[in-house]
Amino acid sequence: MKTPLAWCNLCQDKLRTLVATGGVAFALTLVFMELGFLGSVTNSASLVLDQFDFDIAIVARGYRNLIDAGTFPRLRLYEAQSVPGVARATPLYVGIQGWRSERDRPEDHHFHLGKHRPILVLGFPPADQPFRFEIDGRPFPIQVTHQELARLRRVDTLLLDLQSHATFEPRQQGREVEVGGRKLRIEGLFSLGTGFASDGTILVSDETFRNLFDGYPLERVSLGLVRLTDNRASAVESVKQRLRQILIREIPGRPLVGREDIRILTRGELIVQEINYWIWKKSIGLIFLFGVVVAIIVGLVVVYQVLSSDIMDHFREYATLKAMGYTNRYLASVVIQEALMLALFGYLPAYLAAQLLYLMIRKAVNLPMNMTAERAIGVMVLSFLVCGTAAILSVRKVAASDPASLF
Repeated sequence: MKTPLAWCNLCQDKLRTLVATGGVAFALTLVFMELGFLGSVTNSASLVLDQFDFDIAIVARGYRNLIDAGTFPRLRLYEAQSVPGVARATPLYVGIQGWRSERDRPEDHHFHLGKHRPILVLGFPPADQPFRFEIDGRPFPIQVTHQELARLRRVDTLLLDLQSHATFEPRQQGREVEVGGRKLRIEGLFSLGTGFASDGTILVSDETFRNLFDGYPLERVSLGLVRLTDNRASAVESVKQRLRQILIREIPGRPLVGREDIRILTRGELIVQEINYWIWKKSIGLIFLFGVVVAIIVGLVVVYQVLSSDIMDHFREYATLKAMGYTNRYLASVVIQEALMLALFGYLPAYLAAQLLYLMIRKAVNLPMNMTAERAIGVMVLSFLVCGTAAILSVRKVAASDPASLF
């Protein structure tokens, strides 16, 4: 039975092995966190759109993301409604408005008015009820009911996201709040979640939206949510092409009303554009991507330094083994085994630390950070790749060992 040389090398200097394991664990924890933040950017980018029930979206030509959607004439939706295969075309109005926190003071029963805090406002005709209430027979995450949406038909009412930041209060049905300098009544609560675009969300009717934004013209729409009678991929693509033929065209004797003012995207295309915007066009996504690269480099350098130091400490032993007839391939395999063991030893504490940090961040700021199986497996593979690469870079020192150096 061969001596487990790699294991013996690691056990000989336990302190150094412990420091090396800590360095790998630290680097992998950084990778987990950067990927977690990057994943939260991806999740929050499509968080709101995921809740709406639509197959095709009509957006302004200059649409960048949900918060910066631009507008287009509502006439486009009336035209879309007449296209065969279209079941419903719902207008969605998007804006950011100031929420002023109000807390009861028991001594005088007056409101204590705090600072305005921006909150995402989504407006739509309540009769259309554009949300996905369930998928595969299970309630959808937004957890808003038909009855709560029906209450929005009363002007100056709202539904508040329970996962909004704690400063958005009170959170009780029937209480009044101040939004955009206007008193609104909370008619219900739902659960959605926050992201990097805003710390909270409210749902209002289109009429209330108009009041909140100083008589906003409802003929200008932020998004058009088109629901089809058949949502199979082939049917969606067919209706999309028909919509393009009808809505994006030149009409003789009229200004160019369609060709330059709208784009028509499938649900998947819109969500991909939303994610790409936050990852590639906003600095926040690029920062997290860069953070992943830095963490990988840190791990590579740590393992390389540890392995190089170990090889230099055992240089005479490696030279002796070569004098006894052991090949460079065998000695290189010893170094690679050490690296893979360090990768495994460092991965386990990094995984546990990441789980704990994800939980703390979710509770603190409501970011959708969750450990996925793909991420856990991916970081494990990355751990072996980084440590393996460091081993390959270090192997050259083993090959350089010369039995003649013993004399």
